[in-house]
Amino acid sequence: MFSQIGLYRASKIVENVLAANSGNYEAMRLRSEIEMEQHGFAQVAEYSEELTKIAPDDPWNWGTLGDSMMSWVATKRRPGPTRR
Repeated sequence: MFSQIGLYRASKIVENVLAANSGNYEAMRLRSEIEMEQHGFAQVAEYSEELTKIAPDDPWNWGTLGDSMMSWVATKRRPGPTRR
């Protein structure tokens, strides 16, 4: 588990790398991992779909796609606080 400060720093580094080279595959993969740690499941699904088109033989992309979709659905089904 990453700390919030560590995730913030990592995300800024990855953003800078992608700003300089938007096709940097490793940075794109790291962006998905960072977003997953921050529970940005819908965004991770988008990133992962993009990555599966770039590298369909990379199981990492399919794994993050599946994980993000299952996690997103699980958060949508979770009951909210009980109201009286």
